[in-house]
Amino acid sequence: MINATQALQRIKKLAAFKRMEPTDFRTALFGQVFTPAAGGVPTANQPQQFPGGAIVLGITASAFVPGVAATAQGNRNRQLFAIDFAYTNNEALLIGGPLVADAVLGGGDADVFPATELVMAPNQSINCRVANLTTGALTVHVVYHTLVYRFAS
Repeated sequence: MINATQALQRIKKLAAFKRMEPTDFRTALFGQVFTPAAGGVPTANQPQQFPGGAIVLGITASAFVPGVAATAQGNRNRQLFAIDFAYTNNEALLIGGPLVADAVLGGGDADVFPATELVMAPNQSINCRVANLTTGALTVHVVYHTLVYRFAS
């Protein structure tokens, strides 16, 4: 995940953020839940909107297999699903996706996507879709770790 202080230092070079201070922002988590069908067919794009725009510092995802005891679940089960991201104008954030989530987001405890902060315009969303790579039921949670302008409505 990207360090918020470092991200704010970089974006202050943009005209729209030049006079803003860290206290002008608050952290917020935005979540999506998918229940993709078994067999690898991607879900439809599901847009994630951010009020008044946002600075995305990281995207994480995890899956669980319904009906399986917690002790039998994998750490994050990122090998069980593929994931894809694009902006709402169809500009791809992930080329050639959906790709196995473990490869995209980072294996184990690593969270490496995106490599640099994503500055979202107030009218812009990120489309996400997932594919269940198993032959059974799966639920996938995707979380966007963001900074949002404190006074956005």
